Amino acid sequence: MAMAVLAPVDRGVLAQEPGCRDSDASCWYLVGGIGEAPARVAWLARARAGSAQGHRRIELVQVLEERGAPHPYVVWDLQVDCAAGALRAGERWIAGRDGLLARQPGDPQWTPAAEARHGESLALPLACDPEVASGRSPTHATMFIGNAWRAPDAQASFRQVFWEPPAPPP
Repeated sequence: MAMAVLAPVDRGVLAQEPGCRDSDASCWYLVGGIGEAPARVAWLARARAGSAQGHRRIELVQVLEERGAPHPYVVWDLQVDCAAGALRAGERWIAGRDGLLARQPGDPQWTPAAEARHGESLALPLACDPEVASGRSPTHATMFIGNAWRAPDAQASFRQVFWEPPAPPP
């Protein structure tokens, strides 16, 4: 994907551009990634509506590029306790190669973000620091990647834009 920079970016203008709005539950961000093709892993996240007892909700998707992986992606419904720097995994859905999602129950225990095992801690800054989603955080980089109401659609769009090889020229 080629990009050209035409002029310095005015962040005040970016806030007015079409895209994510603070109240829009369809805003997906790339919050992390690791590996080299063809075995990369990416984490996508979006803030979910509703919070209880000071906790925030994040939907996190782990996307696996490797074609031989037993599942192409996993979706977590996370609760985040920003004050404690901890998270709790609610239900998760594991995608099968057949396109069906298998539901697994969540873990009622709170886990310090530093002890998370599957990249869940990458969602903590998005949940707790409003500067992260705006792109103004000096310590956490995220990339707004688009709008989608469902996690399967978000991961499919991500794959198509970032990982699918370009079509050969005619």
